[in-house]
Amino acid sequence: MDARELFQAELARRGVPCTAAGDGRWMVSVGGMKLLVSLDNLDRQLTGGGADAERVAAFTAQVLAAAQLTPVTAAGLYWFPEPNDYLVAAEIRAEVSPRLDRVLVHVSDDGGRIRWVTHAGLDGAGLTIAEATERAWANLDEAVRQAQVTTGEIAGVTVAMLATALASKASLLLAPALREMIEDVVGWPVLAVAPDWDFVYLWNASRRDLITSLGGIVTREYARVPYPLSTEIFQIGDSLQAIGTYAAGRASAQ
Repeated sequence: MDARELFQAELARRGVPCTAAGDGRWMVSVGGMKLLVSLDNLDRQLTGGGADAERVAAFTAQVLAAAQLTPVTAAGLYWFPEPNDYLVAAEIRAEVSPRLDRVLVHVSDDGGRIRWVTHAGLDGAGLTIAEATERAWANLDEAVRQAQVTTGEIAGVTVAMLATALASKASLLLAPALREMIEDVVGWPVLAVAPDWDFVYLWNASRRDLITSLGGIVTREYARVPYPLSTEIFQIGDSLQAIGTYAAGRASAQ
């Protein structure tokens, strides 16, 4: 059974109706709310093995939990990087690179639920776009200052990694305060890769020779995870910009 059949079967088991939306997504009706669901990420997780049933059940539980929205609060606002090729784009976003946008998200108090923020959600919280933007940057800075920085060595180059309670390590690349945490470790400016939310490498921008060495690592991670971000190579200094991208383990950098 494919992702569509397994998802439909799991919803039927839970007594939840769904219909095809006509654009590859599914309309799920929960408690009077209609949710548009893409199965692309679920499909990436399935292997055809016995664990698929658990993966589908966990995915379905996440979908149904989205119908139980908590109010947007200023304390839960962050900027997260997201791929910019979704069929339906986030309402509040800005371009980061050719493949990524930064999207205004709300993280629940327990960190377990993340959703894109809408203009209606901000109105309900009594926040303007300007206020929400400022608070999201401030929350990111607080998160990066609380992050743990560790180092390793690849091909003779010191590489920094980040550990954070925030669901997206990659979001910390957007934080204005990143330099405070990284400069004494690997220098500044830096190069970085973030093939998914949970994988970030940073190293000194003068060591561009490491770009080629990381190609296989980045592309394998990107292909392995259910929620990939980008195979781009970023330079972070006064701003963040993509300077190249990996394809099939090879790098093309400007």
